[in-house]
Amino acid sequence: MKGVMSIFKRFDKARTAGKYFNEANKYWKRAEQPLKAKDEFALVDSLIEVIRNCQLAIAEDENYGDAYVLLADALLLAGISDPIKADKERSWYLVTRAAAVIYTWYTLPHRDYPITKNVRQGEKLFGTILDIVNAGELEAKKDPMKLINSYREQYAKDIISQKGLEEISAVLLDRAYLKGAEYTRAPNRTPTNCQWLEETLLPAHWSFLAKVIHVLTGPSSPPHLNQLAAGLGQIRRGLDDIDDTVLIPRVIADIQNRMRDAYEREDWRQMLGWLADIGIINGYCRNKLGYGEASMLELERGWSWFLSRTINHARRAKDIDTMLLAIGYSHRVGVDKVATILLGEVRSEVSERDMMFRMQNISENPIMIHEEAAINRASEFINEH
Repeated sequence: MKGVMSIFKRFDKARTAGKYFNEANKYWKRAEQPLKAKDEFALVDSLIEVIRNCQLAIAEDENYGDAYVLLADALLLAGISDPIKADKERSWYLVTRAAAVIYTWYTLPHRDYPITKNVRQGEKLFGTILDIVNAGELEAKKDPMKLINSYREQYAKDIISQKGLEEISAVLLDRAYLKGAEYTRAPNRTPTNCQWLEETLLPAHWSFLAKVIHVLTGPSSPPHLNQLAAGLGQIRRGLDDIDDTVLIPRVIADIQNRMRDAYEREDWRQMLGWLADIGIINGYCRNKLGYGEASMLELERGWSWFLSRTINHARRAKDIDTMLLAIGYSHRVGVDKVATILLGEVRSEVSERDMMFRMQNISENPIMIHEEAAINRASEFINEH
């Protein structure tokens, strides 16, 4: 019986991986037009979605060969396309990561059909990448396979997993600079030691969200948003011709895609953060055409339902960091009854010292724009109770 259940479980994971791969393939086909038009932004947008969905497919089924091949192909295309290839450091970063992924596929114990349906494409891509590495590295002339294996050992684990998506997105969107062998955040970009997840949104969507946050928070923003505000004048000028009524649903749809992925991974902290972003956008919509009282009420009901469900998932999982952030969000919107319940549950699970340590860690290492402000609100509430 256990053996039968195990087989069904494998089939189920393979089916889920297949859905992610099909989604990646859809974006791969969509990338053809911007590639021909040399539209870097549109191409990058599509390739990020290819990479993200391939990573999700591999997370479900680590032997899904076609996802490795497509992931490597997307990284290589990004590295050799205009105008990225003109930036040798960005280009080589992407080529070496493509090499790491394709060699990981090449060394799978059983990479032929049915593990990989398009084996010929994988082998052809492996040969192409090997030729590029041979041409670009003097060391490759001695032992090309040893060099490409070193790329696999250094980079494959992070690139294949979703943890690597933020850094790849930063490279593709040119939001960082190369220093030595590593890709490092550009100085003065943000005061945090990690990239905000919101920056992985499509470029126009990220710019819109940054504008909305600044409009709603103004000079009373948290310190890290005040630093961002200096560059927002240029962003706003670039958005003057954008019709917000068209852009808003697209931004929300982009965020909802990330919410779906966070939900499937049971990452309640990300779910809560994306919901906070939608809440901010909803507040911005109040002054926009097409958003009357009835439509706003419907938006807020939907948002409240998802928020309460996410908080309850975090409570059942005893996800203390998310619960602490939820205390801050609840206190900010005046729902202190919920904050009080959450605080009681947190205190039953961890010591005051551990709670303070966790809040400090979130404040110093936020993964989303508003987390620092939320944890400060949580600290205020906890000190009063």
